[in-house]
Amino acid sequence: MESVNVVVANFTVDVVDGPSAGAAITVLVASIMTGRYLNNSVIMTGTIEPDGTIGKVGGIVEKAMAAAQSGAKLFIVPKGQTTTTIYVEHKTQVGPFIFITREPQTINVQEYLNNQGYTIEIAEALTIQEAINYFFT
Repeated sequence: MESVNVVVANFTVDVVDGPSAGAAITVLVASIMTGRYLNNSVIMTGTIEPDGTIGKVGGIVEKAMAAAQSGAKLFIVPKGQTTTTIYVEHKTQVGPFIFITREPQTINVQEYLNNQGYTIEIAEALTIQEAINYFFT
């Protein structure tokens, strides 16, 4: 009979799932398989591609802010996603009507978070090995 590895938590685990969690789940599996502890001040987002690269995801600014609010010191994003587009809302009132437009703005995520008062560092990773290096140092 084959032996099976099982992961058991003796506390409630917040659900991390979906394509954006693929790279994080891969890092977790690497931790389990090697018996190495993860640096719990590091959080990441990104899909995992068949060749081991980390794929792009949406919502980088919102995810980075959530990571900062949770106390993380480092947020890892897919290569090329330290800049992103946000939409700035503008309201114009003409008589009784309010017109709302959203203007796209390309921002540097690190600068944006710093301007919001967050001190979290943003780093890029192209491959799962690069991400693992951040978690195991």
